[in-house]
Amino acid sequence: MRASEEIAVAPKWMARAEGLSRPATLLLGTKDCPAAVLCSYAQQVVGKLIATAVTTLQSGFPKTHDIRRLPQVVEPCLDLPEGGQKCLTDCAANARYLGLGGAPSSEALRAFSLAGRVRKQICSLLPKEILRRRMH
Repeated sequence: MRASEEIAVAPKWMARAEGLSRPATLLLGTKDCPAAVLCSYAQQVVGKLIATAVTTLQSGFPKTHDIRRLPQVVEPCLDLPEGGQKCLTDCAANARYLGLGGAPSSEALRAFSLAGRVRKQICSLLPKEILRRRMH
């Protein structure tokens, strides 16, 4: 993909991230919010947000599910607490493969909180045009 095409898809990445955030936010308000679902949503949201930043700020998007690899391209711009990237990756992997469930665990809530933090940081980096053009 050429740089102009990559920038053109950035609003779509942002829209996907927001589309995944909405149901996760609704789930937080339920009595029996499944931790596994919250973990998966958090990891997916962060992946889409980083894709937005990568496609906007530089060319070439690495296709990977390892959250720790994605921020390498925008890492100087992200300020996650110690272990934040590992938390997101591990939380999602444990949710998918080890079957976390029940009420939201502290790990799931931390992952979702980290996703919100990444969203704020990524949005501060993006041109207003990208934020305005995101598709709903």
